[in-house]
Amino acid sequence: MKSLSLIGALLLSGSYLMAAETVTMKPAPTPESLKAIELVRDLGDARYKVRDEAARELKKLGRHAKAALLDGMKSTDPEVWNHCAQLLPEVMALDLKARVDGFLADADGKLKHDLPMMDSYQKLVGNDAPSRKLYADMVKTNAAFLEACEQAPKLAGEKYAIRAQELQQHLFGPWSGTGARPQLQASDLAPLFLIGADPVMTKGIVTANNINPVSNFLWQQPFQNALRNGEQAVPFRKLFFAWAENRNDINSISQTLSVIQNMNLKEGIDFAVKVMKMKDLQIWTRAQALTCVGKMGGKEHLAAMEAMLEDKTQVTNIQWNNVNISTQINDIALAMAIHLSGQKHNEYGFDALQSQPGLLWAYHYLGFSTDEKRKVAYKKYADWSAAQKNNKK
Repeated sequence: MKSLSLIGALLLSGSYLMAAETVTMKPAPTPESLKAIELVRDLGDARYKVRDEAARELKKLGRHAKAALLDGMKSTDPEVWNHCAQLLPEVMALDLKARVDGFLADADGKLKHDLPMMDSYQKLVGNDAPSRKLYADMVKTNAAFLEACEQAPKLAGEKYAIRAQELQQHLFGPWSGTGARPQLQASDLAPLFLIGADPVMTKGIVTANNINPVSNFLWQQPFQNALRNGEQAVPFRKLFFAWAENRNDINSISQTLSVIQNMNLKEGIDFAVKVMKMKDLQIWTRAQALTCVGKMGGKEHLAAMEAMLEDKTQVTNIQWNNVNISTQINDIALAMAIHLSGQKHNEYGFDALQSQPGLLWAYHYLGFSTDEKRKVAYKKYADWSAAQKNNKK
């Protein structure tokens, strides 16, 4: 799969104006940087030959001309500004490449590197070899986006939405390129997960119709492949779940639970436990979280499930085989607790599970046709639980 590097390049060339306004720290001057300052002055010379020669020399200086060109973008002289604007994209790209190469060469992570959002990333993901490779890959094509968010956190939500829209358009909009359309890679979505995991930056993220602009990507096969396969899968999952922890829109939460359950991602159990306890959340999302914990969890999650046995919030009423089945939150919790404790559901009177045990993960069917059946089931579980405690004494 090809990376969506075209979008990254467009972002890079379109965002260095913000960088010119916000960069305050400058490296110590070198002979090359001092020469670049003089050459930028020459870009405003009245003689075309001098201007042309200065532009060629600045191009040769490459990344060493970055600071001088950024300063040149502040010039009121249209000649200087225009030349700097033309030279900056290539120089910025060379500078970025040198910084990323230096980061990758520092295998032990002993040096300090001037790269965007690096500290935030490493706090969430770590600094082992796969994590460093994922970070380098995402910076190569998303440096301008990350720098813009880091320098102006209050505007990060707007940048986040724009970047998500660009990816959406590139993936599903008209395609005029040659060859196969580029597909998503971990490095394309990782920056959005990183920004979305930041508690300050995420405040500016606006959800349209309660839908986070990134959540639509969770259904895409390339995203799921990135979670599942390759050496970067582990750090990518860490970023994804850090993003998920910061979500409050139902669509993102529900889709994350589906990803966890469908892909058997053990790392997502804590997220699902948190969601099933959120009483202000839509009830079917909590129900989904309960089945997610039941399917993915172990006996260590039994206590969390048993804590839900007093929650009688109604979830669904359905007709099944001409029988009305009413399901409450505690019914789902009971079904999951029975599973986690290794007991048999057909001994507890769940109507649908008597003949179709495969319906265990479909929470609509985890109720009872009568209150009497429900009372018997809860009494049976209480007796079993008491016996377990007595056996431990």
